[in-house]
Amino acid sequence: IRLLGRNIYLLLFLKELLFKPLKFRKIYIDSPDLPLLKKIIHTPLILINNQPMLGGRFLVAPKTLNNDGKFNVTVFMHQKKLSFLKTSLQIILRKIPLNNKDFIQFETDNLNLISADDEDLEFFGDGEIFKTSKELTFSIVPQFLEVFSDHYFNRNTLKSNLKSQKK
Repeated sequence: IRLLGRNIYLLLFLKELLFKPLKFRKIYIDSPDLPLLKKIIHTPLILINNQPMLGGRFLVAPKTLNNDGKFNVTVFMHQKKLSFLKTSLQIILRKIPLNNKDFIQFETDNLNLISADDEDLEFFGDGEIFKTSKELTFSIVPQFLEVFSDHYFNRNTLKSNLKSQKK
């Protein structure tokens, strides 16, 4: 792994994409900035970023800043593996697929994802794998990216703890 460095992310991604069936999830997605008309989507992947590069290699959100109070959400709406692979390769080559109806991006400070297929959602963030959950809520707290999982936190307890720390 040390020899591969940051290319390990690319190799692992391509291995998953090429040698395993693409898994589609039915997810309820909600955000005050959501550009979609329907809120229940079928997707193979949703990315949430507060920086332009993912894994030092994938330029997913080139205009995202980590100090503007927002984070980037990228929703892949592809329903076929080949079109998902084509868009993924464009991103690897640092060519953001503009005008692609299956590639939705928006900036927000609040996002809620709920499983609509009764399977737990998985979340991997900056080297950390979080416990699976039916619902994930992301929101901006100044100087933090806050992630809530019903398995990890009692939402009200954590929010009240954060408020008391600010005082």
